[in-house]
Amino acid sequence: MDSTGLETRHVSTYFSKRCGRKYHRYPKLSAVVDINSHLFLSAVIDRGPKPDDLEFRRVVRQAHRRQPFGALLGHAGYDGDSHHRFLYRKLGVVGVIPPKRGRPSKDRRYVPHGFFRSALAKLWPVAEYGQRWQAETLFSMLKRLLGSALRNRRSAAIDREILLRVLTINLMILLCLLLRTCFQRTRAKPLSSRRPHVEPAPNSPRSPTASGLDQRGPVLSIFARCQRSSRESCSASCRPALT
Repeated sequence: MDSTGLETRHVSTYFSKRCGRKYHRYPKLSAVVDINSHLFLSAVIDRGPKPDDLEFRRVVRQAHRRQPFGALLGHAGYDGDSHHRFLYRKLGVVGVIPPKRGRPSKDRRYVPHGFFRSALAKLWPVAEYGQRWQAETLFSMLKRLLGSALRNRRSAAIDREILLRVLTINLMILLCLLLRTCFQRTRAKPLSSRRPHVEPAPNSPRSPTASGLDQRGPVLSIFARCQRSSRESCSASCRPALT
């Protein structure tokens, strides 16, 4: 679980500082990410800057309703014993959140208050918490592939554009997983069960040169390779894209 800010204009932060522009509010995206598939499970749009835990319960409920999970990784901005009680008692989820919120203590033996926070301070799961950066990776993919600057200016239109970008990233990831599955099934099929391939004539409509597949990128070349090697191995969802 993490949050990030987006830009409402195509002006860099460096240019704004040089021009002396004042700090302004920005659209804020809070999301829960699946660390195995890198898919957005939920997305809540708000305006920043503000504390991250204000959207905590809303975004967690939305994600757990779509895909139940057993553990939630979050940074110290979501720390709080009330959040841990909500996760464990309402949803049956264990929160892995560093108990470091508040004024730091000079005593090294200091234990935070609250049952869940004190338990995490004594037995901190280092290996499990190391996967929290997967959410930052997905936010980086969102900004690098689709851009961090938004085109719309009205508040409702900005929210719709952010949700549309989240949906687009999910569809792109699912398409990559589908292509990988089709390619792996084709390579794993034994050679004895494959049909003998006959190269079509250059002027034939099934020829790759005649149909223009070689000039349209590596994605369509993978589709053509799956079609030529084994039509039975590709799934039914992959066949409409081949025609």
